Amino acid sequence: MTTNVNLNEQLKRYFGFDKFKSDQEAIIRSLLEGHNVFVLMPTGGGKSLCYQLPSLIMDGTAIVVSPLIALMKNQVDVINGISDQPGVAHYLNSSLNKAAIQQVMNDVQSGRTKLLYVAPESLNKEDNLPFFQSFKISFYAIDEAHCISEWGHDFRPDYRTLRSTINKIGNAPVIALTATATDKVRTDIKKSLGINDAVEFKSSFNRPNLYYEVRQKTKDIDRQIIKFVRQHPGKSGIIYCLSRKTVEELAAVLKANEIKAAPYHAGLDSATRSQTQDDFLMERIDVIVATIAFGMGIDKPDVRLVLHADCPNSLEAYFQEAGRAGRDGKKAYAVLLYNGHDERKMDKRIVEEFPDKQFIRDVYEHLAYFYQIALGDGRGHTFLFDITKFCQTYHHFSIQTNSALKILQRAGYIYYDMEPDAMARVRFLLDRDDLYRLDNSSADEDAVVLALLRHYSGLFTDYSYIDENAVAYHSGLTRQQVYLILKSLSHRHIIHYIPQRKLPTITYTRDREAADRLVLSPEVYDQRREQFVHRIKVILAYATNDDVCRSRQLLRYFGETRSTDCGICDVCLGHASSDSVSDDASAAVCERILRLLSDGKRHAVSEFASSHGPHASVAFEAVAYLIGEEKICCEDGEVWIEKKK
Repeated sequence: MTTNVNLNEQLKRYFGFDKFKSDQEAIIRSLLEGHNVFVLMPTGGGKSLCYQLPSLIMDGTAIVVSPLIALMKNQVDVINGISDQPGVAHYLNSSLNKAAIQQVMNDVQSGRTKLLYVAPESLNKEDNLPFFQSFKISFYAIDEAHCISEWGHDFRPDYRTLRSTINKIGNAPVIALTATATDKVRTDIKKSLGINDAVEFKSSFNRPNLYYEVRQKTKDIDRQIIKFVRQHPGKSGIIYCLSRKTVEELAAVLKANEIKAAPYHAGLDSATRSQTQDDFLMERIDVIVATIAFGMGIDKPDVRLVLHADCPNSLEAYFQEAGRAGRDGKKAYAVLLYNGHDERKMDKRIVEEFPDKQFIRDVYEHLAYFYQIALGDGRGHTFLFDITKFCQTYHHFSIQTNSALKILQRAGYIYYDMEPDAMARVRFLLDRDDLYRLDNSSADEDAVVLALLRHYSGLFTDYSYIDENAVAYHSGLTRQQVYLILKSLSHRHIIHYIPQRKLPTITYTRDREAADRLVLSPEVYDQRREQFVHRIKVILAYATNDDVCRSRQLLRYFGETRSTDCGICDVCLGHASSDSVSDDASAAVCERILRLLSDGKRHAVSEFASSHGPHASVAFEAVAYLIGEEKICCEDGEVWIEKKK
């Protein structure tokens, strides 16, 4: 245990902060004292610091279980950036080549590494067990802990076995952290991790700087979104859509209207996603149009706008995604577009997420035909899975097929890896001397070869994973140019190039059974379907409830009550749609509000809304705009102009 530590000094030393936020200090102190800890803290509350700081203080290495490779990389870069010593933080996953994995292991076993990020799949892998048993573990941090619960909105089966893995590796304190969890999910997390004795910290989910609004979705939704974005020029925003097609189309429309926007979804290659993310963080683009694939772990504090063009599947998902806005504590907007058609779309989603049981059995049987797996055979076999080809062959719809495969995974018949290691690989076919004697290579080809030799080892004896973006950077070429050159070099038998693999994989976890003998237990299908339907009803109730303050509705769902209305959401202001109101009218309202506030007194926001009758939303938007521009102040539903000192 590490108890005699001046945490404020350590906070300043490592992170440059003068004071802790909310319960951070108490959480860290509990972990240092050797307690198991459960942390429920909303997005932007500072969860990461609750395990990052104690890991730097305590003896040994902290194991951080994280669900996304991109999130691991981001946090490792942050920690290594504040440290004087190399290798203080590492991640261990399938994206690393053998040499890189060995370097990570050496740094950990030498005691140099204080934070080791791993995917749950990597921690649970039997082959890795001796390594994890070979060094002192200070504690286990389970990030995005709602993934462990079958009742959570983002269930990951590999999280479910973490407790048994920890028992094999060796006990140490466990800290579980999540931003979205109902009472049922919290109980399930603690039970599954074996930490019922955990010291529990629950921060308020109240986000007073967020302006929650549900707007009536118009027929011309593109125009509606363009207008909304243009009202906040140069501000960072995220627009969430449910389908990749909608993401691509809307991003194209925004760009055509001279808005710096880019699409982001899991169907794009990793290099493109990484570049888009970097462009957003570096403010080369203002707006990302994305599926739910974007957001988790993205630390951009000054996002001012989060707009949902489609209704999310749950209030948990909505709250987490809306929480990407205003993480710097300044005013931001969380807007949900909704109309009556969304309810019918939600009914369709239930069918898509939980197809008929007979359909699931058909998919299982057709998989066996597809891969020619005989009855009683298949266990441990892994196959690339082209869902388009599969669905064309057996006349299935891809969305329902994808859901059927996930249900079969939960039932324990297959492992469906939808985001496999997709990095490209290269091996030189010529030896070094023959390579140097080549005299018919172009300058660009020479640049690519030189970049490979300088930055990757073992290329003449084994395949090495490569980052095509990095090769492009070091060779002074574009990623597309690098791809074409690698293809050409491979065609000439100078190298063997295996391009980035985008196809998912399916692994049989048990021998094939007859389809009519499949067991789809209530826990796997019926109860989860019931829970999904319940979540749908809850988000629809939120979207259609014009009587209760938005903030109150959200807080109540997460088991928190508040005594007063927020005073600034659309319900509190009782506003109607303002799409028919001109920008000139909005500007005029801003001027009027500033004149009224020039008396130096505090005024209720509702005063301005009620004075504008059917166009009360103009007043709401004007007030929100003035607050966002820091021209007026707001607290507890009242606004005023701060007197200049």
